[in-house]
This record gives sequence, structure tokens and C-alpha cells, in this order.
Amino acid sequence: MATSGINRLFGVDTAEAGTPAASVAEAAETAANHAAREKLYADTRGASYDFNKSKLDLDRDTSERNLRFALARSGMFGSSVDVDQHALQQRAYDTGFLDIGNNADAGVADLRSSDENARLGLISQINAGVDAGSALSSGREQLSVNADRANSRFSATENALMHPGPFPHEARTATWFTRTPGPSRPDCRPSPSRHPPTDHSTKH
Repeated sequence: MATSGINRLFGVDTAEAGTPAASVAEAAETAANHAAREKLYADTRGASYDFNKSKLDLDRDTSERNLRFALARSGMFGSSVDVDQHALQQRAYDTGFLDIGNNADAGVADLRSSDENARLGLISQINAGVDAGSALSSGREQLSVNADRANSRFSATENALMHPGPFPHEARTATWFTRTPGPSRPDCRPSPSRHPPTDHSTKH
């Protein structure tokens, strides 16, 4: 069947897909393609995780230097504020660490879903009359596109250490480590009043 060729290309066991394998050679081809796709999924997750873990560690080091400087400058080194801010910093790192793993998993899930949707779409096209050769060619192209998109989709995972805020007098709560979605860096400093002071003197 023409659909068997699509299943082999995507590394899907034809027996699982409802059609028996036609030969040992075809079964070996399916297994090889399946192993290649699984390796791609694992490599994609690893690349995303490693990239963002390095970024998170760098952000933590920068945050730690800034925190130590701010504590020393304000005379609060070793104080309860020191303890609180370091606790917030560690909490931000721990949260970022979990986000990195979750985002890496989500990226692989998206890639798997794209591949499966492409496979099912091509089978539907074959059933609608598209010739097997054209479907296989389109399948190879879609697998390549999906892989390229997966390799380029991951970027720096947002973490709270990327958004330093004022310390300590202007923000004694968790402002420094408030998680803010989106690529922009919020300015947490209080905005100065733009209105001129009111003159309460009595004019004669």
C-alpha cells in the first residue's frame, strides 16, 4: 500500500498503523527511520536544555554579583535583608531551572505533534488520490522543515534573574525577582512625578 511508504518514512511500525510489514527490508527501514527520529527528538531537547541552563547559570552569577554589591553599598551585608534577598534569588533560580526542563519537553512535544500531523495529512492525501511518489517527496520535505523549525524555535527561556530591579530601599519585596512574561525588561523604579509642585501661597 502507498500509505506503508509514508509510515516507513516517518518511522511508524506499519503493524501498529494497521497494515502488516511487506518485507524484512521494509521493517528494517522503518526501525532505522524511527531510531533517527527519536535521536532527533532527544538532541532537540538536549540543545534547548543546555542552551537555557547555561544562560540561567550566567544570569545567576550576574545577579549574585549585583546583589552583593547592593548589600555592601547599603550596609546590609549579613542582615536579615541579605538572607531574604538570597532566598528570593534561590527561589528564582529553582523556578527557572524547572521552566527550562518544561520548555525543552514542550519543544519536543511540538515537534512530535508536527511530524504526526504531517504523516496523517499525507495519508489523507494519498487516500484522496495523490500519487505515492509525490506524497513521499512531500513527506521528506515536511520532516526537514519540522526539524529546522524545532532547531531554531528555542531561545532564552524567561527567568526572573533576567529582570533585576532596584535594591533595597525602593523595593523591599520580591520586585527584583518577579517573573514577567515577554521579551521586554520592565522598569520597576518608581516614576518621578511629572507635575510641578502646587504653589499654596496666597497671591494678592
